[in-house]
Amino acid sequence: HYRERINFHGRAIVVESLEGPNRTLIDAGQAGTVVRFDSEEGPQSVLRGFAIIGGRHARHAGGIHADHASPTIEGNVVVGNHGGRHGSGISLLASAAQVLGNRIEFNR
Repeated sequence: HYRERINFHGRAIVVESLEGPNRTLIDAGQAGTVVRFDSEEGPQSVLRGFAIIGGRHARHAGGIHADHASPTIEGNVVVGNHGGRHGSGISLLASAAQVLGNRIEFNR
């Protein structure tokens, strides 16, 4: 259970759970969006296999937000986040993100 927020800062890296979303959680503790891609990340910037919880943002999604970035978001469970006018679980602005095989539920 990781209590933190992640920003890829333009890095083409793979952040992947070895045990999957049932055992590996990233929890922002209501302190902002859990995972952000906002520095022109491309498909080589990958988030895979996590439960994304506890995010909160007044304008964007509390779970995962991509703005002018097109990452790969795959095999995650995005649940229990609070967002604003752009979404609650995942928000994509000016993005061609690949969102594959995620479960997105119970976000507000």
